[in-house]
Amino acid sequence: LPLAAALIAGPLAQIAAADGGACYAARDRPACTILRPVHGPPARSASHASPECVVIVGGLGSPTDNTDEGFFRVVLGEIADDVRFRMIRFGVDEGSYRTTGDLSRNGEELRSVIGHASDECEAVHVLAHSMGGVVADRALSKGVAASHGIATYVALASPHNGANGARAIRPAIEADALFAAGARLAAGATGMHDPTSEAVRDLARTRAPLPV
Repeated sequence: LPLAAALIAGPLAQIAAADGGACYAARDRPACTILRPVHGPPARSASHASPECVVIVGGLGSPTDNTDEGFFRVVLGEIADDVRFRMIRFGVDEGSYRTTGDLSRNGEELRSVIGHASDECEAVHVLAHSMGGVVADRALSKGVAASHGIATYVALASPHNGANGARAIRPAIEADALFAAGARLAAGATGMHDPTSEAVRDLARTRAPLPV
């Protein structure tokens, strides 16, 4: 009965107060109850309402000094300047994100950042790019979506099933230290990602995540 009353009263614009009294003689009628409108708590103004948070997760080797902010501003469009939303760059604004490091460890850290955001935000939206989607998958696989109020999760060009390039080169790197050193130097000289990094190792082993 209390649950039914709450479900009925929730949508109403007024809050009702009840006064009881034995004004009905019939046995099958309830006691006299007078409903009168009373003032409820004041509604929050838009300026005081908690924002919705967009947690942004960059990809492999992405900068943690916000120099790629422009990319995400283009992706977010008008939302980037909407006061109803708050942008949280994982590894820039909150959390420690080793963008070439262990994906599971990064997933745990992201889970913590999302949890903190859920305490302050009306809703949490996760926007991931490239390898960031795999990091988000690791966080989501730990039940973070159900317990932290994630409203949406958008992954842009994310290798959820792992990276074939990483799989192709990984056996040679693991078998030959000299080859690994040469591959690392060549990547550094050409501005490519270090194929010997923990992140690339994990991308070589990543398989499709379980449904969230």
